[in-house]
Amino acid sequence: MSQNEMFDKPKPMQDSELVTRSRVLYSEILVLKEDLEQLKADFTFDKDDNALGLPKAVVKTAMKVAEIDAANSFEKLLDKRIAQQEFEEKFKELTGYDD
Repeated sequence: MSQNEMFDKPKPMQDSELVTRSRVLYSEILVLKEDLEQLKADFTFDKDDNALGLPKAVVKTAMKVAEIDAANSFEKLLDKRIAQQEFEEKFKELTGYDD
């Protein structure tokens, strides 16, 4: 690799990369949705297959609580990340220090 190649501007992302990365993420989402459905089935009462399971309404409520809690935790993480970025920007502005 020549020195010129080392310092060339990075190549823009290609459409194929977007499609590939998106497909991977969408595939993961589909697998996780299927896993959640299986989890629901594993915990739901069925007189023939799962006599020790929980009533359907209880399973539905518990999973909704978990979904809301996960969303809230994610929002808190995003808020912390934004607060950290704002702090770093203000720090750089006030001190002139930039890594």
